[in-house]
Amino acid sequence: MLSFLLLACLPKPDPPQAVPVLPATSAPLYTRAPGASPDPVVAGLAADLPWDETLSGAAAALGLAHSQHPLLEGHEVQWAAYRAGWPHPILSFGIEQVAEGETPTRLLTGLKLSKTGQIGLARARHGGIDTWVLLVGEVLLDLAPFARHHEAGDALSIQWPADVVWTHIRVRAASPSGQVLLGPTFRMEEPGEWVVEVQQVVGDRAVDLARAPIYVGVIEPADAPLELARPLTTGGAKEIQRLATDGLDALRHLVEAPSLAPEPMLETSARKALSEWMGGEGISDPVARMAGLGYGDSPVAELRCHAVSINACLDDLYWSVDSRIHLLDPSYENVGVAGGTREGNVMLVVDLGHE
Repeated sequence: MLSFLLLACLPKPDPPQAVPVLPATSAPLYTRAPGASPDPVVAGLAADLPWDETLSGAAAALGLAHSQHPLLEGHEVQWAAYRAGWPHPILSFGIEQVAEGETPTRLLTGLKLSKTGQIGLARARHGGIDTWVLLVGEVLLDLAPFARHHEAGDALSIQWPADVVWTHIRVRAASPSGQVLLGPTFRMEEPGEWVVEVQQVVGDRAVDLARAPIYVGVIEPADAPLELARPLTTGGAKEIQRLATDGLDALRHLVEAPSLAPEPMLETSARKALSEWMGGEGISDPVARMAGLGYGDSPVAELRCHAVSINACLDDLYWSVDSRIHLLDPSYENVGVAGGTREGNVMLVVDLGHE
């Protein structure tokens, strides 16, 4: 009788279908992997949706990282996607916690996908709680798989089907030293972190089709580049300006570029551009504007971003070829930053120059 009571008090093992099965959170290739989840609970919930294993690997990584603190930042989502091997745009993300073995009730509510939409969906378990993460991505151009890591001197070729509907496709790469190379094939002689970008360009309009970091002769970092404290969108324009300036310096320090010194004339220029932008006006020419404020004899650059937070804004600048080469350029010494919010999103203008 005692033996029976002891056995009766033992916790019952989870049935096989209740134990989370996680897709790989990192991969050596950038590639799509459409299919069905190996986790029966996830597969049942995503049965009629375009589930992708690569994107779901990113969702799994985020679920594991945030099982105790369920709050996601856009830059963390982007980094998890790159680590899992997803180079395509991410449109939205969400997180929901439920009791062990239950399914989320809000995460998929109202979900609408375009014909090119894909989802990443995974759950992670900690302390009797299941953390579900949903990522919504978009595959605008189906790329052939390509490696995330290379040796110095390797060639990288970005390829896509010959019958794609996109025209005017431009492929570029930013080297660690800020040189921009035109593809689709690159010889990567310089060790460090590269960024490869695929866009459709018509006139002055560019649509991002894919973007990814490539690591040449180095080991990639384990964490996302930005580590600013939350919350990031409170405190008004001055607080946004301060946090953004700190974030700019944090990114520049990754490549040992010097910190930026705030400069009143550049701040005046950035505030004017932000006012024009938020007012729906055409934004004045930044070179002419900064020249009129005393920066006529030296190179200048203006960076602009619009995102859900300061981190997400700076993350966009960091991974974009056009803005990255200026953001990390050690020759820039001075900065003017202007920031504001519109409909809950951050709008940021960064003017760079040197004496």
